[in-house]
Amino acid sequence: MAVHDGLIREVVGTHEGRVFATGGDGFCVAFTSPSVAVAAAIEAQRRLAGEVWPTGVEMRVRMALHTGEVEERGGDYLGSPVNRVARLLGLAHGGQVVVSEVTAQLTRDRLPRGVDLVDVGRHPLKDLTRPEHVFHLSVDGLDAVFPPLRSLDATATNLPRPRTTFVGRAAELRELEALVRSSPLVTVTGAGGSGKTRLAVELGRALLGDFDGVWFADLSPSLDGELVVGAVAQAIGLAVSDERPLLTRLVEAVGDRRCLVVLDNCEQVLQAAGDVVDALLAQCSAVQVVVTSREALGSPVSRCGASRRWAWTAARRRATPRRCSWTVRASPTLGSCPAPRSGP
Repeated sequence: MAVHDGLIREVVGTHEGRVFATGGDGFCVAFTSPSVAVAAAIEAQRRLAGEVWPTGVEMRVRMALHTGEVEERGGDYLGSPVNRVARLLGLAHGGQVVVSEVTAQLTRDRLPRGVDLVDVGRHPLKDLTRPEHVFHLSVDGLDAVFPPLRSLDATATNLPRPRTTFVGRAAELRELEALVRSSPLVTVTGAGGSGKTRLAVELGRALLGDFDGVWFADLSPSLDGELVVGAVAQAIGLAVSDERPLLTRLVEAVGDRRCLVVLDNCEQVLQAAGDVVDALLAQCSAVQVVVTSREALGSPVSRCGASRRWAWTAARRRATPRRCSWTVRASPTLGSCPAPRSGP
């Protein structure tokens, strides 16, 4: 811990910060501006990641950044921002830097190259009435994907929030859930307007408890195949400003984490989407992929089946990625109704 403490104090001093409290192996630090605090956190995490630790020791430090007015008293700082940043820290995992909404707003346009802010949603904080809209820093060369934040209703996902209630396809949804659990790739196919996107989103929501993260990438704006990797990287919160090939970094970021990746509207970029899917399935042992498209991603198949509304095929082995294809028929009035209102 002496190396850890010395490293943190050195970085704090370099960025003109002041340690105003310590507790156990933790430091409470004040900086002159939120941008300086972000720079210090990035440098500290990079230094910790690059340090040679004794065999069997992995030093993964969580950090939290918040900005607010406090009162200085006897060399200490008092006030609600101190309590809020402490609760915010409780949400983070080792190696992760979480950032409050106000700090994100103040620093977003001044981030160093290779650093992005990833929106991880609103989360309740223990003993505080107001929830916090939380972000984490995605830094080139460091871990980019983390488990859900440590709050009761946390989900590591960017799935779009439905505006209507999902009704009428419970049986198909259950069968698709089972198919995803047994097949690395499932492709949902159908005509435009048949409800593929909504079905895929609801499928992701139903499987949140099965994965460390569920990530949604809309590829409809990606008319150029070269933009597909960037769209997927952005969906999982990976910084895109790096000289290394982005697909290589995407595969590294996913690694062996149990993640579900939903690629929506792939019909215009089938080849590029297929390349991303093949790379993920070939090099990431626990990733599952759901694709929606007007055309299926081609693959040799080993079994076929059908239900009243769907048809699907699936290949047998992961080495040649096992791909499933479902077809949904257009049903304009099925699948949505006005969401129930709360209150009077």
